[in-house]
Amino acid sequence: MGNYLIFTYGTLMKGNCRNHVLETAQYKGEAILHDYALLQLYGYPGAIVKEGYKVFGELYEVDESLKKQLDYIEGEGYLYKAKHFDVESDGKMLRAGFYEFLQEDGSYKIIEGDKKWKDL
Repeated sequence: MGNYLIFTYGTLMKGNCRNHVLETAQYKGEAILHDYALLQLYGYPGAIVKEGYKVFGELYEVDESLKKQLDYIEGEGYLYKAKHFDVESDGKMLRAGFYEFLQEDGSYKIIEGDKKWKDL
């Protein structure tokens, strides 16, 4: 038990439709997930492994109860898979959980450049 560091990159980010879910979480700042690309899906993004790419997002510290709620919201196990990976924040590498998109079939557009999903 304890707290978890979670990297968000889409609807859970500040200003987006699901950020209210994180109102009890502690915001830890912006971060970058290296060697992943951001896909534009249907109203939400997905991150997939892609060497040389990066995904921009935010870090939150969440408790066990909120982590379980996030797993449910993100469709953990069938739409996304909860993974752990090092993310860069303030020049440091930190281990954080995030949700990797599972259903990539090559039909989705990769978001190019240094844009955050919420800025599109």
